[in-house]
Amino acid sequence: MPSAQGAPMRQRRILWQSLVVLFLLILGGGVMVTLSGLRSSPKGDEEQVWRPVVQVRSLEPDHHPRRILSHGSLQPRQILPLRSTMAGIIDAQTPRWSSGDRVAAGQELIHIDAPEIDAALALATAELQRLQAETARLQTQRSSDQELLSIEQHLLDISQQRLADDLQAAEQGSLSGRQLQQQQEHALQAERSVRQRQQALAMAEAQLAMLRAQNDAAQARLEEAQRQHQRLRLRAPFAGVIRQAPFAIGQMVNPGDVVLEISDAAPREVHLSVDQHSWWAFLGAEVEAAWEATEVRFLPAGGDAISALTGRLLRQEAVVERGQRLIQVVARLDEDAPSTLRLPDGSFGRIELLGSSHYGFRLPYAAVSNGQVWVVDDTDTVAPRSLQGLQRLDADYWLLPAEDGGFSSGERLVLRPTPDLVPGLQVIVQEADAKDQQP
Repeated sequence: MPSAQGAPMRQRRILWQSLVVLFLLILGGGVMVTLSGLRSSPKGDEEQVWRPVVQVRSLEPDHHPRRILSHGSLQPRQILPLRSTMAGIIDAQTPRWSSGDRVAAGQELIHIDAPEIDAALALATAELQRLQAETARLQTQRSSDQELLSIEQHLLDISQQRLADDLQAAEQGSLSGRQLQQQQEHALQAERSVRQRQQALAMAEAQLAMLRAQNDAAQARLEEAQRQHQRLRLRAPFAGVIRQAPFAIGQMVNPGDVVLEISDAAPREVHLSVDQHSWWAFLGAEVEAAWEATEVRFLPAGGDAISALTGRLLRQEAVVERGQRLIQVVARLDEDAPSTLRLPDGSFGRIELLGSSHYGFRLPYAAVSNGQVWVVDDTDTVAPRSLQGLQRLDADYWLLPAEDGGFSSGERLVLRPTPDLVPGLQVIVQEADAKDQQP
């Protein structure tokens, strides 16, 4: 009986002893692992020092043009509203124009029907024709009188010569008194005829002088009537494009009413807005030289580089959108760019301003902060470097002239410095992708 009760107790004691041994083994293993970790921690810390990854670019000097990229629209050089100068009705002789139609210089665009102008022209024409006919009649009469005067003057000379001969004959007694008296009457008659003809010619000259004055006045009235009549026909002042045609056949118009808008066909302009800081940095110190050297390229939306149109800077206008400090710049496209004729006014596109070329190092805008950059040496250690003479190349890049000596060929520039860079820090270097190396 006692032996039967002691067996379970021995089993429980053995179980507890086994659990104690297992606990001691586990505790001892944990202590050994901890001690092992403490002994190896200095070496592990040394291997796990943090090194940031930086992206770098090897710098080489080259020729870089100043450049501004923007967007703008194609605009005509001038837009001219054609206004009616006379009151009247647009008649059926007027061609039916549509927006976008092209017209030649001097081409008739609008015809206005004004009956009173037509009547005034007809009256002035008839009056001038009447005066011209009367003048021609008097001139013919004068020519005839001049011929008759010449004949009568000749007859007078003959009569006077015969009278002189008869006077001598009468003194000698060879001519009767009656015959002498008849000859004297012939001479007097010839003299009266000459005098009357001279008076008629003088009167004709006076009438012709008056008619010439009347002709001049009638000619002036006719020319004025013709000018008034021409004003009924509006013509294109230059080769261009119809922008708007708000009139309709049969519509009544008054002086000053706009009946058409026409714009220049070519050369045309491109208008763009440029950040004020970028604009003055682009021009640099030699503003006039930079202005003359700048080439303008306009690439229409949806076009390729081949379809780009070229031109030159034309003018700089006042600052617009003062909150954003933008400057309005206008450039004129080359006159020998026929493709401009195929683009409607207002066409939108990308505009590139290319300035004079400069030799030096091109630094990304993000790499420069307060005139300072970070460079990586041969041991992959970073160091700051202050630069002098930086010039703004365009919206994305600075230019460091090669002669300033701030960089040497082949040095590596940190493209995007982070705030945790400190002098002497070793970094993991990553060369920039090909796309980051491109201008």
